[in-house]
Amino acid sequence: MSDRPAPPPSAPLLPSLAILLSSVLWGLYWIPMRQMEAEGIEKAWPSLVLNGAVLLVLLPIALWRWRRLLDGIGGMALSGLLMGLALSLYGISLNLTEVVRAILLFYLSPAWSTAIGLIWLGERMTARRAGALLFGFAGLMVVLEADSGLPLPESLGDWMAIAAGIAWSVGSARIFVGRKVPTFELSFCFVIGTVLSSALLIAAFPAMDIGRAPGLDTVMDTNAAFFLLAMALLIPIYVLTIWGAKRLPPATVGILLLGEIVVAVISAALLLPEEPFGPRQALGAALIIGAGVMEVLPRRRAKA
Repeated sequence: MSDRPAPPPSAPLLPSLAILLSSVLWGLYWIPMRQMEAEGIEKAWPSLVLNGAVLLVLLPIALWRWRRLLDGIGGMALSGLLMGLALSLYGISLNLTEVVRAILLFYLSPAWSTAIGLIWLGERMTARRAGALLFGFAGLMVVLEADSGLPLPESLGDWMAIAAGIAWSVGSARIFVGRKVPTFELSFCFVIGTVLSSALLIAAFPAMDIGRAPGLDTVMDTNAAFFLLAMALLIPIYVLTIWGAKRLPPATVGILLLGEIVVAVISAALLLPEEPFGPRQALGAALIIGAGVMEVLPRRRAKA
């Protein structure tokens, strides 16, 4: 893992589109999660229940590809656990601190990814990357109405959100370095990491913080359409995120995933009457989109 990887040979357009599409799906993920909570599966438990179901769906494919899974398990296990831990920590932090604080602290991940790229991957800080980070963070704070700037961590939930962002950045960097590992096997380890991390965090915190365990009858009575929708959403999310992260620098992945905030805010405004979308949210969305465009536009070649 100490060798610096060579730049990916392919153009970044398709991987960038994969990450952008995954950010759109991440931004819609709140819909089935909100429905499951309304039906009695609350707080941290929807993540465990849904990912457990996804694990069962993917298990036959994993068993069929068991040789590839065993061949790459050394490079995949830690990456999957880190990404799964990040998703679990972030989900629980939303219940332990203010939602705005959790989002802001988690989405410092592009900054952590940039630092990792500079130190570990030998990347260079360019004016374009600096501008993309500035646009992305500015848009994030405008959308979330964080007039006082980035919050300092004060509670356990705040620290969990920061830890989630760091775990995501490190996991993304490891996937980029070990990109020869097949996408399905990495995605499968991502699901396993999420299930294990969710179970451990649920066991570590009281029910009042992470929600009471739902009964089997509650899980079985969950609206099947929303349950299937959530599973149909999760599998492409994992595959697109992993496939793109294998081919793009971690900082680029982090910046493009900021699009999740734009989609979540717009979809919530359309589906929930109490959620506003006005000039402020539009400005923030434009800044975040500008950050993504700035990051992925082709670089001009210097003339000889």
